[in-house]
Amino acid sequence: MGWVVEVLEFHEGLRGGSYHFVVEGRRLVHISRYASRGEKSHGMSRYYVDLDKIRGRTIIEVSSSRSGPFESVTAFPAEDLPLEWDKRRRQYLPITIVNDYELPHLGPRERQFLSEWDGYYRPMLGYIRRAAEELGLPGASPLLNLHVRNDLRYPAPFLIPYSEGARFASLNALTRQIHQAWIVMKILKELPTEIPSSLFWRLSGFKQGSSRPIAMVGSYAMWYEST
Repeated sequence: MGWVVEVLEFHEGLRGGSYHFVVEGRRLVHISRYASRGEKSHGMSRYYVDLDKIRGRTIIEVSSSRSGPFESVTAFPAEDLPLEWDKRRRQYLPITIVNDYELPHLGPRERQFLSEWDGYYRPMLGYIRRAAEELGLPGASPLLNLHVRNDLRYPAPFLIPYSEGARFASLNALTRQIHQAWIVMKILKELPTEIPSSLFWRLSGFKQGSSRPIAMVGSYAMWYEST
């Protein structure tokens, strides 16, 4: 065995998690597939990887903050994994780079969902994107905003590598928000055109139980309660 490097990941979904993938042809393979052993405790994992197994390849790191996922990923040579973060030869790439790759950690149920994502949710997001350019977008979550601003082949929750349960929990929240934003935009787009656009928005955002409405349209307020 050559030089073994320790890779630490925090399992925080898309609210603080950071995950490392090895570019293997047209696939993004999670670093755990290359680990000789791993340890899990207190919401984190340590993977011990023989650097010789991934030498010459590229690492793509997908990260998020407590408020949500970042809209860029970090790419750097696998040889830089032992280095401190600021010493790595890193390159920032748009999150849409994941559209070019397969995700082998996805299970059959998730792969089946992708046809629904392509046929149903991506068109809805396209409608929201176009309406948002015309009307503005209510204050939405970073997860929803990520998909409104970027046409992603995968829902971002599918980038969580360690748990199908965590992926679907995050996915359920995302699809709910997509439906809510789509309905709001549909309603506002169908309102009489004589209402001045300046009166469309006085926004609170998509927050359940908010003390303010999502939008004010003339003398009318728009509310919703998430279920």
